[in-house]
Amino acid sequence: MRLTVVLALLAAGSAWACAPGGPPSPPGLSYDLPEDPTLTYAWGDTSRLEMSLSGQDFDASSAASAMVDATFTRIEGGLQASFTFDDFQGRFSQPMGSPSRASADDVTGPLFFDLDRRGKVSSVRPPQLEGSAAQVLEPYSLAHGFFPILPGTAAEPGDIWTDTLRYDVDSDWGTVEATVVRRYTLEGDTVADGRSLLLIRSAGTADVATDGEIQRMRVSQSASGSLEGTHLWDPGLGILVASRETPDLRGTLRASAAPAPLNLRVRQTIAIRLTDGG
Repeated sequence: MRLTVVLALLAAGSAWACAPGGPPSPPGLSYDLPEDPTLTYAWGDTSRLEMSLSGQDFDASSAASAMVDATFTRIEGGLQASFTFDDFQGRFSQPMGSPSRASADDVTGPLFFDLDRRGKVSSVRPPQLEGSAAQVLEPYSLAHGFFPILPGTAAEPGDIWTDTLRYDVDSDWGTVEATVVRRYTLEGDTVADGRSLLLIRSAGTADVATDGEIQRMRVSQSASGSLEGTHLWDPGLGILVASRETPDLRGTLRASAAPAPLNLRVRQTIAIRLTDGG
């Protein structure tokens, strides 16, 4: 199941505001149009599915990767993002059928979505997915999870903010219903590849249900569990430099080819890294 929910981003304004006769306030953490409105991120999403039925164990896996060309334009109340998936590659392997593969030819058009100054996403317009692409790329989950939510105000080390995400959509693969709660903490300064960055950590819970068709087989899944993430923010450029999240969910899977529901564990890693721009 990939978190099919499953989650590199964008930019926040980081202007210093000076109070009369006092020191400058901390930089605000919120999304705004970056100085370079076109950024490129390396994106990867891998999942390991462990299933069991009547004492027998089964494993399945999925993997997807792409270079994401992200272009941003300012709209009322926030930004519009356009994601183009270059060099997209995907693979899904499961014990009840042969492996399936997807390539950039199976993804037509960009992924569009709007986000407000905190990074809350709305109005997702997915690309057209063909073949097996829908098994490894879920655009709604990607749009909602690609950006960390920011406080929208000035923040200092130790500050904490919380976000609750809920959505229920029909995708090319099937239906996806998710509730994700994340608690973010600004840890403080760090250095990576010689640049000074802010380290933001996240932790939370996810409840996910999916229903669709894989290789002519009806499959429904329901799982819940924990997730942890780290996010590196460049306060000088106001952009996200890297992000990594690791959901770990448990639940059940029902497939038309299986005689009974299977116990399910899904361990996922979503990694994003800025490669160009900023």
